[in-house]
Amino acid sequence: MEEIFYRGYIIERVTELSGRRWVAGTISWLTFTLVHLRFFGLGPTLEVGVIAAIFVTLFMLARSIWPAIIVHGISDIIGFLIGPFVA
Repeated sequence: MEEIFYRGYIIERVTELSGRRWVAGTISWLTFTLVHLRFFGLGPTLEVGVIAAIFVTLFMLARSIWPAIIVHGISDIIGFLIGPFVA
């Protein structure tokens, strides 16, 4: 759902309103990152910011949410399912 909203919806709507994809990508990246601040704190949110930049870049290059959905899924699997057993 995050990819559909933050990449698919926000980027497309802000692009329609502003006519500038870089503005839309920046707003998508910033909102996604700042929403995570409340849940994760500053340190992990900085990591989320880097990952969010990758998701935005994937969407902007592919013009599809699917690459970002796949990478986000892999990231979550590693972080939430595999990570706790490695640490």
